[in-house]
Amino acid sequence: MGTQRFARLAATKQGCMRNYVLIVLLGLIPLGGIAQLKMEGSIVVGGIGYQGDLTPDWYPPLQSIRPMLGLAVRHYFTPVWAVRGIAWWGQAAGDDAYFPDNAPHRQRGYSFRTTIGELDLLLDWDPWGKSRYPESRYRFRPRITPYLTAGVGASFQDVQTTYASLGEQALPPKVAIDQQENGSQMHLALPAGGGIKIDMSKKSTLALELIGRTNLNDLLDGVSASGNAAARDWYWTGQAQLTLRFGPRDSDGDTIIDKEDRCPSLPGVASARGCPDADGDGVEDAEDVCPDLAGLAAFSGCPDTDGDEIMDPVDQCPTAFGFEDTGGCPDGDNDCVIDSRDRCPEEAGLAALLGCPDTDGDGLADCDDPCPQEAGLPGGSGCPLPDTDCDGVLDYLDACPEIPDTTTLSGCPDRDGDGIIDLEDRCPNKAGSADRQGCPEIAEQDKRVLTLAMKAVQFKTGSSVLLPASRKILNQVADILARYPEYHLRIAGHTDSQGKASSNLVLSQRRAKACLDYLLAAGADPGRMNYAGYGEEQPIAENTTASGRLLNRRVEFILDIPQGEQQ
Repeated sequence: MGTQRFARLAATKQGCMRNYVLIVLLGLIPLGGIAQLKMEGSIVVGGIGYQGDLTPDWYPPLQSIRPMLGLAVRHYFTPVWAVRGIAWWGQAAGDDAYFPDNAPHRQRGYSFRTTIGELDLLLDWDPWGKSRYPESRYRFRPRITPYLTAGVGASFQDVQTTYASLGEQALPPKVAIDQQENGSQMHLALPAGGGIKIDMSKKSTLALELIGRTNLNDLLDGVSASGNAAARDWYWTGQAQLTLRFGPRDSDGDTIIDKEDRCPSLPGVASARGCPDADGDGVEDAEDVCPDLAGLAAFSGCPDTDGDEIMDPVDQCPTAFGFEDTGGCPDGDNDCVIDSRDRCPEEAGLAALLGCPDTDGDGLADCDDPCPQEAGLPGGSGCPLPDTDCDGVLDYLDACPEIPDTTTLSGCPDRDGDGIIDLEDRCPNKAGSADRQGCPEIAEQDKRVLTLAMKAVQFKTGSSVLLPASRKILNQVADILARYPEYHLRIAGHTDSQGKASSNLVLSQRRAKACLDYLLAAGADPGRMNYAGYGEEQPIAENTTASGRLLNRRVEFILDIPQGEQQ
């Protein structure tokens, strides 16, 4: 009863296999009608490895690998995705002799040879395949890329198993069941694996591939009921494919056949009828006025960003909707002065006044005219106002309305001509600079004397008594102060960090006062001098060395214009 049931089950599987074969064949039929330009044909050579009841390890033994041979055809939907049909023939083999000498399988002595013919329909995924055809130029470039593949197939198998150790004995029931399954079979195949493609030229590729298949049953080796029936048999194909691309002539390699290619000697794109189109706007580069900017055919390939029907290269305002008579720029008040240059963009005006109106016609724009309804004096403020001192500066603008002056725009005199009016000039009779409030700069040689005085003024150790050597430099300081009557002198005393801070502060004040007293005795104006002591708070060098402490013991003489009242 068990044998008959198994036979009926096998017959049912045979019928299902015929349906699988039909499905696979129907899947291969459309490949014949696809445009040949994206087709490849391949010769397949390699080996078959088996894994099942007659395999000692989880991987096929090297001596069990048998050759295989096949043919394949592939169609690319995109540079990344392709569908492939492959028909191949080979043989899977296994033998208990491959087990170690002490394994019980060596006593069993089974072996098998299964001839396999298979039709597969595979989907290939080559994630880096698009690098063969850069989007900017569509020119083929050789690459080495990995890929994955999976699909469905129909496997035709002729199983021949030898149960050698049984000799002439009657077959055990389980072996008898397995023996009935020997012979021709058809099975559904689910191949899956991966490989690497190596481009040898624009027309040829070498692919190295490893694909595994489960037999979906335990019948590949003819040992099932008499072996481990719960485990399915597997077989692997490791193969090399020499692939040739074929189809109509494509001289420039841009995947557009010559008879449909307007530029057969230049790689191009389909949207430009086979001609180069760097910006991808459908206008070939030879006719594209803007070959590096995607544009519109109506504007010879140039863009019109703001949609005002003026192409960007001649549009003075390419991102703002405008008009032809204003160069493509907006003009809200229609005065022919574009808004970006129009001081009065919401009022129609005159081009000479940057788009602003001049209601009273005095040459001054209304927005600048305090009297827009009354014409003012030519070159004036726009108002018919008086000029008391007749210096050309109207009274309401004249800082000195009763003192005539034509040398400054403010209407006030500047006797020394230094650009600072006398009212604001601390030295109105001597030309100076603005940062000195109109007073002259201190001469460089005088600056050097003041700097030297900081080091040359000396005192007795630990006291505020001036040494005689200090008199000469202090006399020079007094002379400088006399030459700059507008300047005041600040005397600042400093010490090093030796001793108590409170004592150093008192000492620095006394030393600064001693210098002040000497300058007073030399005839200096007491109202133009002051002094202060800062002790050790403002060092200019490190106090950790003798040379640094020497520099910190100093009296500074600072000549400057006073700010506010003198202290």
